[in-house]
Amino acid sequence: MIRARFILLLFLISWFITCGNNTDTGRNGTQENVESTPTTHTAEAQEKLLQPEDLQYQGAFLLPKEIYGASRWGYGGMALTFYPKGDEKSSNDGYPGSLFGSGHVYDNLVGECSIPQPIISANKALQELPVATQLQDFMDITQGLKNTILAPEDMNVFGGLVYIADGDWLYWSFFQYYSVQPPGDIDYASHGRSKRDLAHPEAQGVWHIGPFGTEPFHQKKTANYMFEIPKNWAENYTQGMSIATGKGDGPGLAANSYGPALFAVEPPSNDSNPKNDSVLPATVLLYYPAAPENSPQYFPQWSECDSWEGAVWISSHGKSGVLFAGRRGRGPTCYGEAAACNDSCSIYKGYHCYPYEPEFVFYDPKDLALVAQGKIQSQEIIPYAHLNLTSAFFSSCNYGVGGAAFDQENGILYVIQQNAEDPIVHVWKIN
Repeated sequence: MIRARFILLLFLISWFITCGNNTDTGRNGTQENVESTPTTHTAEAQEKLLQPEDLQYQGAFLLPKEIYGASRWGYGGMALTFYPKGDEKSSNDGYPGSLFGSGHVYDNLVGECSIPQPIISANKALQELPVATQLQDFMDITQGLKNTILAPEDMNVFGGLVYIADGDWLYWSFFQYYSVQPPGDIDYASHGRSKRDLAHPEAQGVWHIGPFGTEPFHQKKTANYMFEIPKNWAENYTQGMSIATGKGDGPGLAANSYGPALFAVEPPSNDSNPKNDSVLPATVLLYYPAAPENSPQYFPQWSECDSWEGAVWISSHGKSGVLFAGRRGRGPTCYGEAAACNDSCSIYKGYHCYPYEPEFVFYDPKDLALVAQGKIQSQEIIPYAHLNLTSAFFSSCNYGVGGAAFDQENGILYVIQQNAEDPIVHVWKIN
């Protein structure tokens, strides 16, 4: 346990501090390095798909820096969700609602903040960015349930968070960051839900996604990002399963998905409270098993250093698509000490793929529907487009990416850039 926590500490020091080495040499938030993958979809279908050029960068803002309750936003932001009725006093600035998110990674508490109007800083200067206002202090919305999954020092990463209006719930997930034991020894229940009043969350859980011991329903593929699936799509293809959850890549390749993974989940009814270790019915939408030996992985340009931390389903302004936000390793893969692998962004031993880039990848909901219906295998589908985020992000060595959230009504996308004590929220609107 001590060794695992020490390894996590070294990793966080490397990731967050190097992410904080901002310079003033960045460009403005214009889009570049947009690439699309040819597909077999008709021209009509292509027109309805969300394209990278449909995302218009609006700028960024900072999360509050002070301590609120028992935590702070610094070294946090791994989980994020949008609440449409939050911060009603500032609803006329074009950015209504509020954001719920996870605080410092060692605390794993949840807070709520306002959404200020973002600005584009031409010089990438943090001091130019507006700062959100704290609306609810950080609280343990699991009311201790997260400590029943594994020992507190092992259950160390808040995975996903999604607000569901039906029942006024915040659904959440947890996972162990450094999880490298044999797969059969480390699968566990990982999800639960709580009320939006953080001081009185009425927590329920913890539940397993899909049946225990059945591939690919394993917490190393399910216990990170979360979002809501459009109701009509869920009724047509997943028997009403309306919450999506997944996890892509991460330390310890055993049981991982070699690329983003995604599962549709049937939430419990609002008047129920399933007991601990209950199984929630789930359907596979996306995951990438390991490719045969000496063959490339199914996910394009996959590397051992890829990390997918945020995901949203965009269905707004006549465009739709499933978007994953993450960091890609673009250099040759090297395992060992950072210095020996020429990785100036790290101080720890492990996989290194310097340099790194932040990126969006886009999936077609029609492809996910084919997987849900059993008509194709999940590894047969690939992103139809991707977008390099380097021009929008503040200059960083590691380009760490955190949680993502989407305002469906107003077509606004929020994505966190990990930046040590100053996480940055980047904002795009659907054109």
